[in-house]
Amino acid sequence: MISYISAAKLFRKHFFIPILAICISSFFSCRVIKPDAPSIENTPIPDIPQPISDIDIPIAVDLRPYLAQAESSAATEYKGNDNPCEGIRYNYLFQRSPFTFSGGNNSINLTFEGRYRFSGEYCAKCFNNYCVVPKPGFSCGVGEPMKRIAIAYTSSLKITPDYHLKTTTTLTTLKALDKCMVTFADLDVTDRILNEIRDKLNGLGSSMDKNISSFDLKPFVKPYWEKIFQEIKIADYCYLNINPKSLRMSTIDFSGTTLTFSIGLSCKPLISSESKQEVTPPPLPNLSISSPPGGFNVYLDLFPTYDALNKQINQQLDSQEIKVGNKSIVIKNVVLKGIGNSKLMIKVDFTGSRSGTIFLIGTPTYNSMTHVITVPDLTYDIKTEGTLLKIADWLLNDTIASVVREHAYYDLTSLLKTAKTNIETQLNRKIDTNIKMQGTVDDFNVQAIYPMSQQLLVRLLINGNLAVMVSNP
Repeated sequence: MISYISAAKLFRKHFFIPILAICISSFFSCRVIKPDAPSIENTPIPDIPQPISDIDIPIAVDLRPYLAQAESSAATEYKGNDNPCEGIRYNYLFQRSPFTFSGGNNSINLTFEGRYRFSGEYCAKCFNNYCVVPKPGFSCGVGEPMKRIAIAYTSSLKITPDYHLKTTTTLTTLKALDKCMVTFADLDVTDRILNEIRDKLNGLGSSMDKNISSFDLKPFVKPYWEKIFQEIKIADYCYLNINPKSLRMSTIDFSGTTLTFSIGLSCKPLISSESKQEVTPPPLPNLSISSPPGGFNVYLDLFPTYDALNKQINQQLDSQEIKVGNKSIVIKNVVLKGIGNSKLMIKVDFTGSRSGTIFLIGTPTYNSMTHVITVPDLTYDIKTEGTLLKIADWLLNDTIASVVREHAYYDLTSLLKTAKTNIETQLNRKIDTNIKMQGTVDDFNVQAIYPMSQQLLVRLLINGNLAVMVSNP
């Protein structure tokens, strides 16, 4: 008869241990996989950079009042004479027509017609300061139409750092349209007359320069300067702050009586979703002579949600079976979200040979040629990996991660196209009664991507050209 103790030993050896092993195996094979969610330290999102931009501010000034003032300061007639005892004695009268102004680029052309008459006499011999021989007289333009002279000046024009006009005026044309032939000897004295008048006309050019230098353009520029410090609402959710830093002369052109010039504005524009505190404009600075950096450069943050990406990846992976050896899983749901502002986390719920949840993590990467965001380094999170090593290491096969990686992409083409169209529309409209913008977007590039918890932050750099036209209030 077998003793009780021997029977117990026999039972443990042949029945209990195998049953326990089967139960343990069954427990782990049926256990739902639920690793802890990934957690990483938040990476601070840098403030939006503010690169130097160049904005043109066209200004037009009607110079008629100033030109009229300059003309009124110029004499309308000159008289002269020379009365030696011996030789030619003469006197003349010169009169000018009104000025005609024209020009182009940075030059002003001034033309007018001069008319003169000349009369005199000739003394062949003097004694004791008295002409002792007959004095034949002569004249031209007397008793007949006055003789004509074509006269023209050219002034090079620029604006000084303190907003005054500066011209350098030179006499370019002094041409007799009619010869002055004296009556008694049929003698041509035209050159003598022109030389006499030339000195007077050179003085006229210097007088014009002096008068024009007193014209102060600050009253025209100051309202523009004050206006551009005002915040500009460019959409229901966006505000543009130009943040002016300095002014410089850009281009200058004179046409008819209108002076058109562009003030080049160096600034650090910022587009934000929040209205900034009102800024009191500083005093109008002097114009600088630095070269423009070129173009309008501003960063813009877009915030697409994960909704579209979650919908897309679930449509592609819902109920998809993934085989790993002789086992398989069926994907039931996929959720994307950002963690730490630097990584994309993908939560995958599944059933099949095992059921549960796994977490994959990776860094979003943008392809500037295709405008597609992918996650090429997507792999199991370390907590998921640790759980799988304990109870289902076969799931660590890269097959599952590879399938999810293949479908985890976000095509930004449509988003960028819409954003570019909207921004160009907003950069070409009237802001208020006195402000109008005209702009173009040349480049529209993604500079960085920050996967925030509930949405992506896509940081764009916009390059283009912008002119701000401010009418006088």
